[in-house]
Amino acid sequence: MKAAAKRLPGGAFRSTVKFEEKQPGVYLLTARVLDDTRVPGSAYPWVIKDPDRLCEEWRSWTIEVTPASAAPPPAPPGKPPAK
Repeated sequence: MKAAAKRLPGGAFRSTVKFEEKQPGVYLLTARVLDDTRVPGSAYPWVIKDPDRLCEEWRSWTIEVTPASAAPPPAPPGKPPAK
């Protein structure tokens, strides 16, 4: 499973993972974020050594993919607000 990354205005990234094609089961999804900011015009990042990984963050989620037949039915349409 691989994330599809999209570059946003301002240089940020957004990643998307699709589970539609995955077989039913339990999956572990881990995201890693790393700050590798570079000084403009320099070949080196601002932080050259980071042995304690202070510029790195990890998050993990356990995701259960169920068969389509086991998915709960969609919620009925709501009533529009009164004017």
